[in-house]
Amino acid sequence: MTRGILLLILSVVLTGCSLLLPEQKEALLPPAVSEQESFDHYLELFLATGDPAGLDLYVAEHPGSSHRARAQALSLIAHELQQCRDEALSLVSASQSSLEKIDALEEKNRRLNETIEQLKSLLIQQEQRVQ
Repeated sequence: MTRGILLLILSVVLTGCSLLLPEQKEALLPPAVSEQESFDHYLELFLATGDPAGLDLYVAEHPGSSHRARAQALSLIAHELQQCRDEALSLVSASQSSLEKIDALEEKNRRLNETIEQLKSLLIQQEQRVQ
Protein backbone atom coordinates (compact mmCIF):
# COMPACT_ATOMS: atom_id res chain seq x y z
CA MET A 1 0.00 0.00 0.00
CA THR A 2 2.74 2.46 0.98
CA ARG A 3 4.74 1.54 -2.13
CA GLY A 4 1.77 2.39 -4.29
CA ILE A 5 1.32 5.75 -2.59
CA LEU A 6 5.05 6.48 -2.93
CA LEU A 7 4.98 5.65 -6.65
CA LEU A 8 1.86 7.76 -7.13
CA ILE A 9 3.45 10.77 -5.44
CA LEU A 10 6.67 10.41 -7.43
CA SER A 11 4.80 10.06 -10.70
CA VAL A 12 2.75 13.20 -9.95
CA VAL A 13 5.95 15.13 -9.19
CA LEU A 14 7.63 13.96 -12.37
CA THR A 15 4.55 14.64 -14.45
CA GLY A 16 4.45 18.17 -13.09
CA CYS A 17 8.14 18.62 -13.87
CA SER A 18 7.67 17.42 -17.44
CA LEU A 19 4.87 19.93 -18.00
CA LEU A 20 7.26 22.75 -17.19
CA LEU A 21 9.42 21.90 -20.21
CA PRO A 22 7.50 22.59 -23.45
CA GLU A 23 8.98 21.96 -26.88
CA GLN A 24 12.15 23.88 -27.64
CA LYS A 25 12.26 26.51 -30.38
CA GLU A 26 15.28 28.00 -32.06
CA ALA A 27 16.44 31.43 -30.94
CA LEU A 28 16.98 33.82 -33.78
CA LEU A 29 17.46 37.38 -32.59
CA PRO A 30 17.29 40.03 -35.28
CA PRO A 31 20.30 42.37 -35.40
CA ALA A 32 20.30 45.86 -33.86
CA VAL A 33 17.61 45.48 -31.20
CA SER A 34 17.32 47.39 -27.95
CA GLU A 35 18.17 45.92 -24.55
CA GLN A 36 14.46 45.73 -23.75
CA GLU A 37 13.68 43.89 -26.97
CA SER A 38 16.62 41.59 -26.41
CA PHE A 39 15.54 40.83 -22.86
CA ASP A 40 11.94 40.29 -23.98
CA HIS A 41 13.12 37.92 -26.71
CA TYR A 42 15.26 35.82 -24.36
CA LEU A 43 12.55 35.86 -21.70
CA GLU A 44 9.95 34.62 -24.19
CA LEU A 45 12.37 31.96 -25.38
CA PHE A 46 13.00 30.87 -21.80
CA LEU A 47 9.27 30.74 -21.04
CA ALA A 48 8.64 28.72 -24.20
CA THR A 49 11.47 26.22 -23.74
CA GLY A 50 12.49 26.28 -20.09
CA ASP A 51 16.12 26.50 -21.26
CA PRO A 52 18.01 29.29 -19.47
CA ALA A 53 20.83 29.41 -22.06
CA GLY A 54 19.32 32.50 -23.68
CA LEU A 55 19.14 34.29 -20.35
CA ASP A 56 22.75 33.36 -19.67
CA LEU A 57 23.68 34.78 -23.06
CA TYR A 58 21.74 37.97 -22.32
CA VAL A 59 23.60 38.42 -19.03
CA ALA A 60 26.94 37.96 -20.80
CA GLU A 61 26.07 40.30 -23.67
CA HIS A 62 24.47 43.05 -21.58
CA PRO A 63 26.49 43.43 -18.36
CA GLY A 64 25.22 46.96 -17.68
CA SER A 65 21.56 46.32 -18.51
CA SER A 66 18.80 47.14 -16.08
CA HIS A 67 17.35 43.70 -16.86
CA ARG A 68 20.56 41.85 -16.00
CA ALA A 69 19.55 41.09 -12.40
CA ARG A 70 16.20 39.66 -13.51
CA ALA A 71 17.83 37.55 -16.20
CA GLN A 72 20.40 36.24 -13.71
CA ALA A 73 17.72 35.43 -11.13
CA LEU A 74 15.57 33.59 -13.67
CA SER A 75 18.58 31.69 -14.96
CA LEU A 76 19.61 30.68 -11.44
CA ILE A 77 16.09 29.49 -10.64
CA ALA A 78 15.93 27.53 -13.90
CA HIS A 79 19.25 25.84 -13.18
CA GLU A 80 18.13 24.97 -9.63
CA LEU A 81 14.87 23.61 -11.02
CA GLN A 82 16.81 21.36 -13.38
CA GLN A 83 18.91 20.11 -10.48
CA CYS A 84 15.71 19.34 -8.57
CA ARG A 85 14.35 17.44 -11.56
CA ASP A 86 17.57 15.46 -11.83
CA GLU A 87 17.44 14.66 -8.11
CA ALA A 88 13.79 13.63 -8.42
CA LEU A 89 14.64 11.24 -11.26
CA SER A 90 17.47 9.83 -9.19
CA LEU A 91 15.14 9.34 -6.22
CA VAL A 92 12.55 7.63 -8.40
CA SER A 93 15.21 5.27 -9.68
CA ALA A 94 16.43 4.57 -6.15
CA SER A 95 12.84 4.05 -4.97
CA GLN A 96 12.16 1.61 -7.77
CA SER A 97 15.32 -0.30 -6.93
CA SER A 98 14.35 -0.38 -3.25
CA LEU A 99 10.86 -1.62 -4.10
CA GLU A 100 12.34 -4.42 -6.18
CA LYS A 101 14.63 -5.38 -3.29
CA ILE A 102 11.69 -5.32 -0.88
CA ASP A 103 9.70 -7.59 -3.19
CA ALA A 104 12.62 -10.01 -3.42
CA LEU A 105 13.07 -10.03 0.36
CA GLU A 106 9.35 -10.57 0.92
CA GLU A 107 9.44 -13.55 -1.44
CA LYS A 108 12.48 -14.97 0.34
CA ASN A 109 10.76 -14.46 3.71
CA ARG A 110 7.65 -16.26 2.43
CA ARG A 111 9.76 -19.22 1.28
CA LEU A 112 11.61 -19.32 4.61
CA ASN A 113 8.30 -19.33 6.49
CA GLU A 114 7.11 -22.23 4.34
CA THR A 115 10.32 -24.11 5.12
CA ILE A 116 9.85 -23.46 8.85
CA GLU A 117 6.30 -24.82 8.68
CA GLN A 118 7.52 -27.91 6.82
CA LEU A 119 10.22 -28.49 9.42
CA LYS A 120 7.70 -28.10 12.24
CA SER A 121 5.44 -30.62 10.55
CA LEU A 122 8.33 -33.08 10.13
CA LEU A 123 9.32 -32.64 13.77
CA ILE A 124 5.77 -33.34 14.92
CA GLN A 125 5.61 -36.44 12.70
CA GLN A 126 8.93 -37.69 14.05
CA GLU A 127 7.80 -37.17 17.66
CA GLN A 128 4.59 -39.07 16.96
CA ARG A 129 6.53 -42.01 15.50
CA VAL A 130 8.81 -42.15 18.54
CA GLN A 131 5.81 -42.41 20.90
